[in-house]
Amino acid sequence: MPNERYFQQEFFDHQIMQSAIRDVASRFDFIDIGTIGKSIFGKEIPRLTLGKGQKNVIYIGAHHGMEWITSALLMRFVLDYANEYSRGTTVYDVSTRVLYETRRIHVIPMLNPDGIDYCIHGIRENNVLKNRLIKMNGNSNDFSHWQANARGVDLNHNYSSGFEEYKIIEKDLDLGIGAPSKFSGNHSESEPETSALCSFVRFEAPYLALSL
Repeated sequence: MPNERYFQQEFFDHQIMQSAIRDVASRFDFIDIGTIGKSIFGKEIPRLTLGKGQKNVIYIGAHHGMEWITSALLMRFVLDYANEYSRGTTVYDVSTRVLYETRRIHVIPMLNPDGIDYCIHGIRENNVLKNRLIKMNGNSNDFSHWQANARGVDLNHNYSSGFEEYKIIEKDLDLGIGAPSKFSGNHSESEPETSALCSFVRFEAPYLALSL
């Protein structure tokens, strides 16, 4: 099957994902591909839309840097859907052609590309936040457990829902100005990644959102 090489790597970072998206785009012209915004370090946060129905569904991968495998899983889902739709097959008693006509599935495979870069590749020498990040990380160069974004904000804690409660938790944990996990940011939606996703959700008004 084409594109298998992308899922046989030791990791699935932003560069590999972008290559996979270009490959998918070259083969399936019925997939609408765009972006919802950019990360702190300017990486595109891609969006792939399957279908043209009235009901919207959003699938989101990799809120956390160490969860890069969810990005690979969602890209594999896109590939499998596209292949089955091209063949006009039925999956679990549901026609892919009917699904395409009645639903729009928006896939955002990698919300936190900078955090994934930290987790897989560590902190690069030219990172202007290097010393601050290492301090946040307990003075360790091992970022394999890193969940936050590029400046130490946990995107899962950066939404308006539950934000005040998260601020109490982070104070109890003495997280300071950032951390590998659980630091919620200076205010809700302070991070470009969560702000972009919230704007997209408000515009599309999905009846279902699934975060892997």
